Amino acid sequence: YDGYCFVVDMDSTIVARPSTGSSPPITESPCYAPMLTWLEGNGRVVIITSAGLRAIRQVWQHIPLQHRCNQQVFLSLNGGAVLFTSDPEGELLQDIGYRNYGMDKGTCISAAEADEVLQDLQAIYRTSFAKMLEEPALIQLLSSKYHKPLSHAMDQLKHSPDFIETLTSLTFLSSPGAIMSNTNETFLYAAHPLSFHPKRPGVQGYAAYCFDTSTVADISAMGIPNTLAPELLDSLQHTYRTNRQLAIDYAPNSAKVHRLGMTKATPIEWLSGVRPYTASAATPVVGPCLHASLDLSRCIAMGDNPSGNDAPLTWFQDQGMPYVSVASAVEEVIEELQPRHVGGLEHGTAALWQALMSQWTQVQACSTLAEGLDMVLTTLASQDAVH
Repeated sequence: YDGYCFVVDMDSTIVARPSTGSSPPITESPCYAPMLTWLEGNGRVVIITSAGLRAIRQVWQHIPLQHRCNQQVFLSLNGGAVLFTSDPEGELLQDIGYRNYGMDKGTCISAAEADEVLQDLQAIYRTSFAKMLEEPALIQLLSSKYHKPLSHAMDQLKHSPDFIETLTSLTFLSSPGAIMSNTNETFLYAAHPLSFHPKRPGVQGYAAYCFDTSTVADISAMGIPNTLAPELLDSLQHTYRTNRQLAIDYAPNSAKVHRLGMTKATPIEWLSGVRPYTASAATPVVGPCLHASLDLSRCIAMGDNPSGNDAPLTWFQDQGMPYVSVASAVEEVIEELQPRHVGGLEHGTAALWQALMSQWTQVQACSTLAEGLDMVLTTLASQDAVH
């Protein structure tokens, strides 16, 4: 499998999506065995996930050391904002060239920009809480985990209006459990990427990794009802896009601020050379540079949410990288992608991975990898291998 690569999402694609208090490791996934076989045959894997440190605990530390040392596995965290390979000892090593030059203003948010965003969101929360106090039914528009803690916060505001200063302070909003006492989550979270060479002598496993506080991958604001998001954030969205090259993504219960144009496609563009490398000779990059190290015609992309945050993984089909959907239902997949829908989430990924390797001689005899993939998909469909 030398020179060939799987480009995959993580949650519900190669590991089970974590439930509250549980993040199952890849060793418990049906994908673990075929992934090891693939790596033992010198295949490569690129994992692109919105997760941060959790990806180390669930996946990275379970990959055998020899495959990490050989730089067979690339890991892109925080939705594509940072990109890692490994050093000769198999420890994570960040591609600083990507972070600095993967987009016009870099792929992350500077500390100064992040401070301004946090102050903007602090003001947004002040308005949002005032509306919830006036109209408590807005709280019910959020998922159930928010109902009790926000209702309790509104009760405190009723009895003590000055509590708004505490409730909207950055310290309170960003403290685990301060509002979300039932889940110990933070309301406002600035995700710092893992540091460039994260080693702490004497500390083993994922706990050895620390964060680079000089920059921020993205900023998440929880507890914002979807119906209020346009009213609260559209004006800020316009300012960010126009003046700061930042963007705000809305979700049913939250919003996320990130570098404008940053998607799961960005690390693929960098790795394949689609995005040019524009580093100045006056600012040399220290560490690995993974630019143009992948041939898209030898890659297969897979994800469980092709109509959502995995959609950018589908953008490279004209450049030779086919996309396979493992979404739980074909109805979740846009029509043009349905011919390569397998389903089954991580079980579908495992089935396809194993089938591709078992038919590898026939796949290589095809004119393109995409043609070989379609042959394997036809076999899987005839066997009804995934449900």
